[in-house]
Amino acid sequence: MVDDVGCPISMTIRLNFEVDSFVIPESSNEKVLEFAEFLKDSPAFKVHIVGHTDSTASEEYNQVLSLNRANALKTALLENGITQDRMKVSGEGELSPIETNDTAEGRAINRRTEVKLLNEI
Repeated sequence: MVDDVGCPISMTIRLNFEVDSFVIPESSNEKVLEFAEFLKDSPAFKVHIVGHTDSTASEEYNQVLSLNRANALKTALLENGITQDRMKVSGEGELSPIETNDTAEGRAINRRTEVKLLNEI
């Protein structure tokens, strides 16, 4: 989304993960690089990185896994020149599915990390 002069006001990047993994898939590397470049070009923005899981493990395990996913993306952005003070991370575990956890396809979509732009952290 952009404001009336074309400046971004919100943006989300979603990365999906394999089962029980917090390794960013190679297929998402280009998205990460593009997002890092966007952030370099837009220094006023900070980001909130939120990790998510499907519901196939315990709530406690999924909470840790979701935070690990968020931190994996934070690390990737740090490695691409984004400073730590511009990022906040959290994990939602299995609490915020966007698809059903009753199908393999839905679970795959729920295993994700989302990044939202913030005006301030």
